Amino acid sequence: MAVLADSMADDFNNILTVILGASSLIDCDSKSPPELLMCVTLIRASAEHAASLSNRLMQMCSVRKHHKHSKRLKKFFR
Repeated sequence: MAVLADSMADDFNNILTVILGASSLIDCDSKSPPELLMCVTLIRASAEHAASLSNRLMQMCSVRKHHKHSKRLKKFFR
């Protein structure tokens, strides 16, 4: 289960990278209307929050994988 969650979080981060990159390109365009820039700010904030949640999920999966491998090693060396 942890491997699936880790894989999904990684894929989700890839999608968020595209969203953040596109929002940065729009933000850099000096011709963008202020209303669009306000929307881009909300999009970026939401994507950054989602990336933070995804990274926490990947960290949790990593800790669980490490814990699982530690248990196996302890059994092996008993």
